[in-house]
Amino acid sequence: MNVHPDLEARILAMPGVKVGGKAATGEAEPPLLFTSEKEFMAWVVKLARDRGWSVYHTFDSRRSEAGFPDLTCLREVTRWNKSVARARHVAAELKMPGKKPTARQRHWLRLFELHGAETFVWYPWDVQTIREVLL
Repeated sequence: MNVHPDLEARILAMPGVKVGGKAATGEAEPPLLFTSEKEFMAWVVKLARDRGWSVYHTFDSRRSEAGFPDLTCLREVTRWNKSVARARHVAAELKMPGKKPTARQRHWLRLFELHGAETFVWYPWDVQTIREVLL
């Protein structure tokens, strides 16, 4: 059966899909409990890069503009007719339980949203949502 490559990739990326007894995606399962935002961030960045996203994360934000999102992810979207090039842009703030985005973080996410980005505040319990967004 011939399936369009984009559809095939989406099917193979679905949780629980196995090929030859192994997870089809080859992606690492997240730990049952992230012990830090750094560990959570590393998992999200790896997932995004494994799925073909270009990812930017400011390593040391102490001298950067306050509130800028933790992650900016971009990926070209292939259309069936391939006549129109476009990209998806995801801006995400990662938080650990009990933490909330600051006013400056909400401001930046709103600006990204107004410019067409998909914006998110992700917590460790959002693993399934993160996988779906980063397909």
